[in-house]
Amino acid sequence: MSLQKRVVIIGGGFAGAKIAKALQYDFDVVLFDTKDYFEFTPSILRTLVEPEHAKKIQVCHKTYLPNATVYKEPVLRITPKKIITKNRELSFDYAVVASGSSYTKPFKEENVVLAQRVEHLAQFHKDIERAKTVLIVGGGPVGVEIAGEVAKKYPDVQVTLVHSHDRLLQRLPLRASNYAKNFLERYGVRVLLNTRAEQKKGGGVVLIPSQEKTDSKRVQKQDLDVLRADVVFSCVGITPHSECLKKDFSSCITSRGHVRVNNALQCEQHIFCAGDITAIREEKTAQNAEKHADVVLHNIYALENNSPLKNYTSKTRPLVISLGKWRGILTYKNLVVTGILPGVLKELIEWKTMRKYRKK
Repeated sequence: MSLQKRVVIIGGGFAGAKIAKALQYDFDVVLFDTKDYFEFTPSILRTLVEPEHAKKIQVCHKTYLPNATVYKEPVLRITPKKIITKNRELSFDYAVVASGSSYTKPFKEENVVLAQRVEHLAQFHKDIERAKTVLIVGGGPVGVEIAGEVAKKYPDVQVTLVHSHDRLLQRLPLRASNYAKNFLERYGVRVLLNTRAEQKKGGGVVLIPSQEKTDSKRVQKQDLDVLRADVVFSCVGITPHSECLKKDFSSCITSRGHVRVNNALQCEQHIFCAGDITAIREEKTAQNAEKHADVVLHNIYALENNSPLKNYTSKTRPLVISLGKWRGILTYKNLVVTGILPGVLKELIEWKTMRKYRKK
């Protein structure tokens, strides 16, 4: 195998970091990322209440990539033959797009927080300490975890969680939904189901029953809830970071910005996609991103050796949701475990993952 073949990887999250780490001694690996470190994203919400926790869940890319090149800059465009950034153009033999996704910003308020980056979350720690009211929009795993973290740490803060569905964690078993709602309400969280949140002219957020239309006259009723929160968390509207593919691979992009891939996770023979960016219908989790990475790794070596490619099979995998420190929910298919065990398990997973990346 030629050591000169270049693999360019876009994104240093769970998929990109794993692929880069595994390939660096067999290929000329170049990693592009908008940050210079890997972070254990399932635990970034803890930094809202414990900013010092960031040190435990971050490791510089160069620590685990001594034999790779790392550029901290966004990729503007991928063509079939090269990567284009503001500062350079780089040819490649293989490319892996693992650029992830982010939450959209539904409100223009300056106090809206996007739950995606440690440095963005940690700076709001003092704002939460001073806050009297916190609004969380979205009752999926991220919204539920934020509510649990804030409510347990700051019992005097009035936390409101707004969700457009009829139960929290609607894609998980009913028992998990009920446990999450009961747990949060026990800590004083106001849970509003079947409710949407939209910005109100003049400031504040109007809470609208999900079945109502925003242009309906009924929305103007005086009994609609108008909330002015000190801090607003947006946990809805995930947007894939697929902009770099749109010019040359527009046929692979869905209307929502995800990338269509074949069973081998290719959008072209020598271009792979992994993680949140893919159009695979499954939970966008760190665990699934790492499974994507395993398939991409196998298939890059397979192409080099002219051997059969491996297909990715989407499966239901265990999911752990934190409810503050040392409490949580573990789900796997119809199995639901609640309480201390899931909380401890998540801490162990974090420790094991970070230990792996701190090793060269």
